[in-house]
Amino acid sequence: MRRNKTKDSELETAYAMGFTMIPNVLLLNMGTLGLTSQDLWVITMILAHKWNNTDKPYFSIKRIAKFASISYDTARQRINNLVKKGYLRTREATDKKPTDTYWRWVNYYDLSPLWIKLQGLSCEQTNNEEIEYMKAEIQLVRDNFHTHVPKNNTDK
Repeated sequence: MRRNKTKDSELETAYAMGFTMIPNVLLLNMGTLGLTSQDLWVITMILAHKWNNTDKPYFSIKRIAKFASISYDTARQRINNLVKKGYLRTREATDKKPTDTYWRWVNYYDLSPLWIKLQGLSCEQTNNEEIEYMKAEIQLVRDNFHTHVPKNNTDK
């Protein structure tokens, strides 16, 4: 069976862009935490911009709005909501790269208050039926994942 090289290269490009993992305890306790789907998108965008365990992600509210497909005002409201709930800390700072000719404002985002809150939550607080459904879905993904990942460029 011959593979479509265009689709393979598109898939490899998608994999090269990376993955953002969302803890199940966050997904299963959104209601308990009082989070909306837009809040979750903002959290996901922050996680997608986290490069390592020590740096705080930084990027503009405009960028969050663009990638989360929400308005600038909505992105700002959701960030303010997360700050008000005590799940997010932000800090504005100026930044200048060596190649920049100007200083620019950047926003640093710290989700450590949310992680502390999540440590105190237990998946047991959620409906057991939901947990069993999620486990079955995860297993289904695991079972089928390897059949869709190209091994290398020489596979035909």
